[in-house]
Amino acid sequence: MSYPLRYPFSWFLARIGITITININFIYDDEENVFVATSRDIQWLVLEAENFNT
Repeated sequence: MSYPLRYPFSWFLARIGITITININFIYDDEENVFVATSRDIQWLVLEAENFNT
């Protein structure tokens, strides 16, 4: 059983051992030559990197 992070009580359920799912979307920005990661599950999450190893 897994439970999305954005649903109510997800932090409580994670503390008692239920698996929490977090969806992260990756896109490649051709203009800036970087990968961008965003998530609906974690507000204000925006990451940029030149490759997946950084």
